[in-house]
Amino acid sequence: MFETAKPDQISYLDRLAASDLGRSYKQRMLDELEICAGQTVLDLGCGPGTDLGTLVEATTATGSVLGFDRDQAMVDAARARTAGQPVVDVRLGDVHDLALPDQSADRARTDRVLQHVADPGLALAEIRRVLRPGGRLVMGEPD
Repeated sequence: MFETAKPDQISYLDRLAASDLGRSYKQRMLDELEICAGQTVLDLGCGPGTDLGTLVEATTATGSVLGFDRDQAMVDAARARTAGQPVVDVRLGDVHDLALPDQSADRARTDRVLQHVADPGLALAEIRRVLRPGGRLVMGEPD
């Protein structure tokens, strides 16, 4: 069934994540990340923070989760959703130019992001720059 009006972006993303298909592929992505306690995990294109809580559970209180999004409304929503979770840091940023030191993250994920970036090759090079040796990137493009 098609919607007759453009849905609110945040509620649309939340509905998609709550669907059977959304839960299935997101769990598969989480499994493939193989996150260990204490790791630093990046959610690149974190949107309204839908998946940040799950990443926090995987890293535990000894790790850190950094969410990046290029849309201020999404960053604001993600910050509100993760308020009170000291291991989460949500930043306004561009996947082409991450404000992170080289080799500073253990894991990174993108979910429906590469189809929206200006230069996927540059974005992938930037992700590689910030991942530590042996780091892992998992990308989901279900659309």
